Amino acid sequence: MLEIEPATHDQKPVLRLTGELTIYAVAEAKGLLSEALDRHPALNLNLAGVEEMDTAGVQLLLWRTARRWWKCSTF
Repeated sequence: MLEIEPATHDQKPVLRLTGELTIYAVAEAKGLLSEALDRHPALNLNLAGVEEMDTAGVQLLLWRTARRWWKCSTF
């Protein structure tokens, strides 16, 4: 089971993920992450509590990185 909690670090918003970031949790995590990124485009993730991650979890992190880059780029 994946848990996502809002937090702060150096007065900046952070999402703390704990549990398993696997194919079974990615769909829900993507929705929550998307909403959070809409509010805070420079949101950081704390993955220290992630116990297991499969390629679906890696894809979610890559999507998040690409989305962040796309919104910040100026082409």
